[in-house]
Amino acid sequence: EAIIVGTQTQGLALPSVITKLKDGSKFQYPIADFKDTTGQLLEAKGVTPDHIIPFNELDILNNRDSQLIQAIKLMHQKIDESNQ
Repeated sequence: EAIIVGTQTQGLALPSVITKLKDGSKFQYPIADFKDTTGQLLEAKGVTPDHIIPFNELDILNNRDSQLIQAIKLMHQKIDESNQ
């Protein structure tokens, strides 16, 4: 089980291949699509985190990663729960 922490992803999730054409140009085309655990496509929707923790300018200026800090707290909570 994964817990997602952070912000909504952009939904740019199509894996693709780039083929070089004879004239030197390149052609990119999708080869698959990703789905979430419920079967919903991620393209144009993205992934919604379980715990939304936005970036903010103050954290960036202070070299602080609020998302990582929250993820570590949640991880410790899970460990504590499993040890009880």
